[in-house]
Amino acid sequence: MAGPVRRGEPLTDTSTVGPGLVDGLVDGDVLTTVHLRDPAVTLLAPGDTVTVVAADPRGTAAAAVLAREATVVTVPVEADGTTGGGSGVSPAVLAMPEDEALALSSASTARVLDVLVPAPETR
Repeated sequence: MAGPVRRGEPLTDTSTVGPGLVDGLVDGDVLTTVHLRDPAVTLLAPGDTVTVVAADPRGTAAAAVLAREATVVTVPVEADGTTGGGSGVSPAVLAMPEDEALALSSASTARVLDVLVPAPETR
């Protein structure tokens, strides 16, 4: 599943992910689901490269970088075609090295996750 599923909710091609998602992974990378603030999720599209940061919700500690150059694999889309479920947080599936995914998973229980989206490279 690309995100949470409620009881009785119909399953569609946009709510499921298939084995094809892992076909393009770099050796040592894993897929992980992160829950980001809704405004951040609306900025993402598959293929984007992002930096994942964790912030202290109380504001007593500086934000920390948890993953650099994570690749957005999929962002679940609502029935109305939008991203961000309006609940404050929404899932996104990212590819990154396993050690970064483990650090991100551990930090997500006590910190707020966000992403930094760099400007596209100009050639």
